[in-house]
Amino acid sequence: MLRTRSTRVLIVLGVVWLLVGLMALPAMALTSAPDQTWRTKPTDKGFALARSGNTIFVGGKITEIRDETGAVVQSASALVAVDAASGHVIPSFDAQIGKASGSPEVRVLAVSADGTTLYVGGRFDTVGGLPHKNFAAVDAISGAALGSVNLTVSNAVKAILVGSDKVYFGGDFKKVNGRTRDYLAAMAFDGTLDETWLPSAGDGGSGVGVSVHSLEFAPDGTSIFVGGLFRTMDGSARMAVARVISDTGALHPWTIPTGTIDTGNQAWDLLVTPTRLFGGFGNGPNYVSAFRLDTGDTGSQAWKFNTVGNVQGLALHPNGIQMFVAGHFGTGALQQTVCGNQSLHGLMLVHTADTAPPTGRIDCSWLPQISPFGTNFHGAWPLLMTGTQLWAGVKSTTISGVKQSGFARWTI
Repeated sequence: MLRTRSTRVLIVLGVVWLLVGLMALPAMALTSAPDQTWRTKPTDKGFALARSGNTIFVGGKITEIRDETGAVVQSASALVAVDAASGHVIPSFDAQIGKASGSPEVRVLAVSADGTTLYVGGRFDTVGGLPHKNFAAVDAISGAALGSVNLTVSNAVKAILVGSDKVYFGGDFKKVNGRTRDYLAAMAFDGTLDETWLPSAGDGGSGVGVSVHSLEFAPDGTSIFVGGLFRTMDGSARMAVARVISDTGALHPWTIPTGTIDTGNQAWDLLVTPTRLFGGFGNGPNYVSAFRLDTGDTGSQAWKFNTVGNVQGLALHPNGIQMFVAGHFGTGALQQTVCGNQSLHGLMLVHTADTAPPTGRIDCSWLPQISPFGTNFHGAWPLLMTGTQLWAGVKSTTISGVKQSGFARWTI
C-alpha cells in the first residue's frame, strides 16, 4: 500500500509499551458510525488512499460520485480527490484513468515529500488520454499526467513507497520497460528505471503465483519491509514477509522464524513502529499479528489475533497504543463475534501491546458494521490516519447505519 516513511513510522516511547496493559486508555471521541460525507456508487470499491495537505486521494474501481442525499454529482474514472474538511469531491482534480478493455483500477497511491506529485499504481493503460501502463505520476492539484514518468509495467502495481532518492514499487509484474523485474522495482525521481535495485520475490517452485502488496520503511530508513504472496526473496526462504536494503535491494538478514507464518499465507498490509512490525494476513488462515524488531535479526511473533477473513488495512491510532484494522472479516459467509456478542463486520480497533489490557485485544467501544455482510467482496481495504481523521476505502452500502460507499471518514 502507499505511504512515505513519515506517514507510518511513529515514535512510540518504550515506557508506554510497558505500562499500557496496566493503565486506562485515554478517552477517544470516536463513534462507530462514520461522518456523513459524499460517497461513490454502492457497487464501487475503494482500494487506495493518500493525503497531501487538506486533500485525500481515493483510488479504486470508482465510477460515480454522489452527495450526502445520494444524488449523482459526477462520473469518475478510478481516482478522485476529496476535501478532508468538507468530505466533498474536488471537481478540479481530473486524472482520467483509462483502460482499453474492462474498467480501470487504481490499487495504490503515494504522495511525494513536497506534496506536489501523486504516484498512481494499478491496472490501467492511459492517464489523461496518454499511454501510461499500470504506473503513472500526476500533478496533485490538477490530476494531469506528468510526461517525465512513463514506465511500462507489465502487470498491476499494488504497492508504492517514496524514498529520499527513489520511488519503490511492487505488484504482479515481471517486466518494466521490457526489462526483467521480479515483482519489485525502483525508479529515480526523473522517471528513469533504476538498473541496480533488483530484489527478486519468488514462489519457491510451488507454482502458486507471486504478488507484492505492501512496502514500508524500517524505522531508520535503511531497509524496507516487503509484504505479499511469496515464499522466497532473492532465493532465500521468506514466507509472505521479507526485508531488503533500501540502497541496493539486497536481502536483509532479519527474518520471521520458519513456520510462524503459514505456508501459502500472504501479507496484505504492513505497519512499522520502532520496536514492532504489524502485519495483516489472509489467504487462510487470516489474522493480524505483531513481530519483534528489538531482538536482532529474529522477528519472533509477539502476538496474533485470528479473524474469519483477510486483514487488509492497518493504521496506528494517534495515541500509539491502539491500531485500526480493516478487512473482510465478518463480511463474507463466515461470521465472528467479540466483546460478549458483538459482530465483527470489516473494521475494528485493537491494542498493540504484547500483553493486551484487561478488557482484551479488541477495544469494544469501536466496532463499525459494514453492510451488507454475508456476501463476499464487501469490506474494507486501506486505512489512512491523518491525526484528526481516520479514512477507509470500502465496498459497502452502509456503515453502522450511515449510507457510505467507496470511502468513509471518522473524526477524532
